[in-house]
Amino acid sequence: MTGRGTLALDAAVPLGYTLILRAATDLGGRALAIKGPVPQAHGLRPDRQSVDIDVLVAPDDRDRVRDRLVELGWSRQVGATEAPVFEPHSIALSHPAWPCHLDLHHRFPGFLADADTVFDALWDERTEITVAGQPVAATGIAGSTLILALHALRQTGSPAMRAELDAAAEHWAAHGTDADRAVLRTLAEVTGAAALAAPFLARIGVVVDVPDDPATRAALEEWRIRNEVGADTGLGWFLLLARASPLRWPGLLWRALMANESVLRDYGMAADGSGAWAARWRRLRRVARTAPGTARLMWHERRSLSVLQRWRSR
Repeated sequence: MTGRGTLALDAAVPLGYTLILRAATDLGGRALAIKGPVPQAHGLRPDRQSVDIDVLVAPDDRDRVRDRLVELGWSRQVGATEAPVFEPHSIALSHPAWPCHLDLHHRFPGFLADADTVFDALWDERTEITVAGQPVAATGIAGSTLILALHALRQTGSPAMRAELDAAAEHWAAHGTDADRAVLRTLAEVTGAAALAAPFLARIGVVVDVPDDPATRAALEEWRIRNEVGADTGLGWFLLLARASPLRWPGLLWRALMANESVLRDYGMAADGSGAWAARWRRLRRVARTAPGTARLMWHERRSLSVLQRWRSR
């Protein structure tokens, strides 16, 4: 037995991919394996052990695939993001027999087109790979390249992410054809990934057209703020307050101060709830330490009036 389940991680991840994809297929839904074994199958990154299962489902199929997984013993996890400033792009699920989580995506951050357009384009470019001895639908090499690049862009300071980009660039230099690059360019532009991935795409010989219009600028601003919220404990709550009616402030402030169990576990609260107040104190100390940086970010975000107005109109 390893971790929290009865499967070893190196068996749980591939078996999880086959289970999820089979469940979606049995329901008549569409789902694609992404990340993990997929870029490895395409030669975009060296083989290494994945620690999570990532699947992208058609937006219209997400709820019924989730419900089927719940029937199979998976349970939904409370999201790690403290303040729900944005609609989540995935649902996190866990299972007592699996020592890893499943991220059930209905969109992937960095694709700026609407979720249906993105999924349909990735589905049209899909391929089939073998995982745990079973064939599964997965993103093709163009889609997998874009997902790898967009994921790395969220962690630009990580040596591991830079190494993944280097490995992908080397693969394209050695094996990419003009036809492959044409497919990649079209997919990047159709899905809206071109706006963010353009520097990496240029590195591998793919020049894309990036629209300069209000919708693209707003989507880029939202993507940037999503990443800043994810990296800052207090910013998400400040932004949530900024778009909320003053009548909601007391309740939001109470939630911000108390935090939910998922957040407090990150600060040392035990599974039985003991140590909750000590965890709250550690969390508030972190907020205090990051307050100057949060204030600077908040000042910048308040200047982004178009984005804030768009939030308030939702």
